Amino acid sequence: MTEKSESQDRVPIKGETDRLYQSVDMETQVRILEDGQPRFEIRRDALNDVVVWNPGPDAAKGMSDFGPADGWKRMRMLMSFNS
Repeated sequence: MTEKSESQDRVPIKGETDRLYQSVDMETQVRILEDGQPRFEIRRDALNDVVVWNPGPDAAKGMSDFGPADGWKRMRMLMSFNS
């Protein structure tokens, strides 16, 4: 796994996305925005790591239970945990 630092406060989803953020400050808000407005927010309690994932168009095609074909554009998976 390649380690990088995130310099943006937003993670744009334009295709396959699989990011792990380790040791995220508990005061950092983790939200999904839609049209610039908060749609969902994760409230974490002693969970320091965050994953942002989207299969993108190619991987979504191979998922038998994933649809419609362009559904990946609206799909977001956020998960918090301790590694």
